[in-house]
Amino acid sequence: MRILLVEDEAKVSNFVSRGLAAERFAVDVASDGQSGFELATTYDYDLLILDLMLPVLDGRELLRRVRRKNSYVPVLILTARDNEVCGGRPRKGWPTSSASRSCGRSW
Repeated sequence: MRILLVEDEAKVSNFVSRGLAAERFAVDVASDGQSGFELATTYDYDLLILDLMLPVLDGRELLRRVRRKNSYVPVLILTARDNEVCGGRPRKGWPTSSASRSCGRSW
């Protein structure tokens, strides 16, 4: 499985990519939204792990552009912006309504 991690915080991207590599996933890392978009549209990925607060091109715009090109790749949003993802209802334009399931709620 090939994964694209788009994260600008070096400590976070190193931690996540090392963990995934230890589980034998192939991981490419981009540190800004524009680089992430270029990789996402150049190679076939099985999963995108995407931060929302990115330099150059923010994560929401990156996701919009990727969806225009490839609407089938699954996306996992990794972000510190809890009020946007965990505000009770999914926001318009979010990939799925299950995003709020990882927000400290017991299901």
